[in-house]
Amino acid sequence: MVYLIIPPSLIPLFLPAVVACIYSYDDAQRQRTINACYFTDAVFTSPLLTIQGNYNIDRAFLLWKGLNRHEPIIDNVCFDGETCVVHLTQIIQPRFLPLVKLRIPMIATLCFRETDLDSGLWKISLHQESWTVEGILDSVPFLSYWYQHVLKVSSGKLLVYSGKAIDTVSKTALVLNERNHEIEHATRQLSCSQTRQSLCKDTLLNGKP
Repeated sequence: MVYLIIPPSLIPLFLPAVVACIYSYDDAQRQRTINACYFTDAVFTSPLLTIQGNYNIDRAFLLWKGLNRHEPIIDNVCFDGETCVVHLTQIIQPRFLPLVKLRIPMIATLCFRETDLDSGLWKISLHQESWTVEGILDSVPFLSYWYQHVLKVSSGKLLVYSGKAIDTVSKTALVLNERNHEIEHATRQLSCSQTRQSLCKDTLLNGKP
């Protein structure tokens, strides 16, 4: 695997081919790639399982191939120098249920690290897959319609009505607060006026012969 010892700046040029080999249904090609590109104690994790070791990771891919008819479609591969993010579409069509066919968007994150300090040899230490709830719901026809046209629309309306209710309550509280200040101000003025009148009355009474 010559591409493993090239400068890191050139790794992105070879990553699409590496990712394609990892998800390939060609057993020999996938096994060679995993053995060369993964640490022996690399970790694979997904919403369904977590396993450790490049041999076990290859066995997991082999099992998935046995259960599913189609390889995933690789939509995009990005690399920032240490982490590779792969956007895929997983086509799920079980071999024992050929009429079922689901397309689920998936994100795979491959974390790289050097085998030794300044060795220039990079391998994968962590392979993490994640599926979004929205992607899973969109992949099922009935659930997709219900999610897009019922749940999301109802949630949007509920959010709008809640926003209007909060806005109304806020405005009402502001008006009541202003009225309270006006009443307090008027009460203070009335109290001052009554006090002045009482003082004037006392002065007049005390000033009589």
